Amino acid sequence: SPEYEDCRKVALKKGISLKKVLQLAQQKASEIYK
Repeated sequence: SPEYEDCRKVALKKGISLKKVLQLAQQKASEIYK
């Protein structure tokens, strides 16, 4: 999915592990959809 690709680009730029980025993305998503 495009969202996943964006997360990967951000992770590579910032040097954060992809797992961490996905965790953060899931947290944000759950906050938005509350």
